[in-house]
Amino acid sequence: MLRASTQVNRDDKWWGANLDSLPSPERGDAVKVDGQVLEKWPPQDRAVLASFPAMTIMRQAVLLASIGDIACFRNDRQLRKLLGWYPEARESGSSISRHRLGLSGNRMARRELWLWAWELITPSRKATPFRDYYRRLRERGMAGRVAMGHLAGKLISVLFHCLRSGTPYDPQRHARDLGTVDACGGGEALDLS
Repeated sequence: MLRASTQVNRDDKWWGANLDSLPSPERGDAVKVDGQVLEKWPPQDRAVLASFPAMTIMRQAVLLASIGDIACFRNDRQLRKLLGWYPEARESGSSISRHRLGLSGNRMARRELWLWAWELITPSRKATPFRDYYRRLRERGMAGRVAMGHLAGKLISVLFHCLRSGTPYDPQRHARDLGTVDACGGGEALDLS
């Protein structure tokens, strides 16, 4: 069942899809327009997105325009596919099995997810469970780009479940679910092996 308030006209969806093509002087005005476009979305969805760390108005607009109605997705894998963040097998008859990031999906949303993941792990940002998750993957010997891909996938999963349930992001609960000691203080990861 679609919520009446999530039905956004085509102009607003076009705006969200083509915002990246604006010249840089016009992007400042674009943020103001993004705020106006966001006002048409349900306040509950906006509040959930605003509760995530490093969430900007531009990022909210891109993600909401890309996702649309969250009730259309049965699971987070479908959302990952739409946002362009899914593994794709790259192999031929004689090659060894390798995977890469899929090529279909919303390019602008994929770019925002990548930038969001980078912003979450920068040292100048307040420590989050996402940074602890990334650090734990790196300590296990995972390459930086691969760990960043896993982090962005985790962001999509957490975003899906928060939007689906209508509950804001809770860093303490997320840290507890990931198995970290201190949710907000950047505590050490527990050894689960």
